[in-house]
Amino acid sequence: MKNFRNHRESSFSCSEKGNIFVGNNGAGKTNILEAVSYLCLTKSFFAANDGAAVLIGEPGFFVSGEFESDYGTEFHAAVEFSNTEVKKKYNLNKQPIDQSSSVIGKFPLVVLAPEQNRITLGTPQDRRRFADLAISQTSRVYLEDLMEYRRIIRQRNRLLTGGREHGSAIRSSLEPWNESLIKTGSALIEKRMDFCKEFSFSIRRAFEDLAGPAEIPEIKYRPSFDEDEGTTSAERKELFAEKLERKFVDECRTGFSLVGPHRDEYVFSINGLDLRTYASQGQHKTFLIALKLAEFQFLQERCRETPLFLMDDVLSELDPSRSKKLLSLTEKTGQIFLTTTESSVVSRVSFPETQWKKHRVVQGTVKDAGDSETD
Repeated sequence: MKNFRNHRESSFSCSEKGNIFVGNNGAGKTNILEAVSYLCLTKSFFAANDGAAVLIGEPGFFVSGEFESDYGTEFHAAVEFSNTEVKKKYNLNKQPIDQSSSVIGKFPLVVLAPEQNRITLGTPQDRRRFADLAISQTSRVYLEDLMEYRRIIRQRNRLLTGGREHGSAIRSSLEPWNESLIKTGSALIEKRMDFCKEFSFSIRRAFEDLAGPAEIPEIKYRPSFDEDEGTTSAERKELFAEKLERKFVDECRTGFSLVGPHRDEYVFSINGLDLRTYASQGQHKTFLIALKLAEFQFLQERCRETPLFLMDDVLSELDPSRSKKLLSLTEKTGQIFLTTTESSVVSRVSFPETQWKKHRVVQGTVKDAGDSETD
């Protein structure tokens, strides 16, 4: 990492199992996980602005890393961002990659961090973002449809805003965009519904491992228009078109597209009760961890590549029992990157400490550390 966040220049090698980064708050631990995210996803897992990742006073940042797949294939990935050009470049094996869809899913990634509490506690957009990333890492077609859908929404909203401001008749102008919206949006809805069906088993198993069999979690997809479980693709498109027609006046008035996957919701529940309304704080935390463990299984099975698992200071938010359970369950995952202010955290896991590599993070520098240095 060069000029990345508060790291002027840091490099380190990794254990194939566990990597623990120990340091005080603000030392630069999360920045390391963010750099891994750039290599796997071409972007940060929590920040939307690439420029914010540049060390203050520097023109840009550079991050590179070496990967080895489950099948022994080696890759060199590098991300470079220029503040002056406001441009980001991604290279894989020294070849430029122009489309993020070519990278996402090649190095599958699961992130468990405090910011992701929004998945269970936040808005529908937070839940859609979680599911979209999980599905996109397993399906390039879905990712490309998602990017196309967002382009359609932007174009459609421009027309709606223009019609609102100038009072012009825009129905005929909207028609081709409506057709594209229905076609691409229906494909996304179908894939999301399939995701929920496939994901339900994984989250139930992960939740039971964490909390026992007494509580049964569920995830359901709720489109912005009513449809039955047995709705066909053709029927879905008809329902989509009917809802668009009913919302036409409201869309012209507001200047926004009000129907489609960008307005849909994922409903999380435990024993049939909506998580947002009835769950305790502990149930929210357990549900989120179960989501992430299920996401790991989902990606591993469909990408045919073991995901990296990033855990950013999550142990400080968990009681000792949940903390120990989480670390025990991560033994079943692949390579782990864990940040913490507590250097003795490795003693909580049952697999050998020799499988963990400790790094001390101090003011934007990373150093390998033995037990005597970190404990």
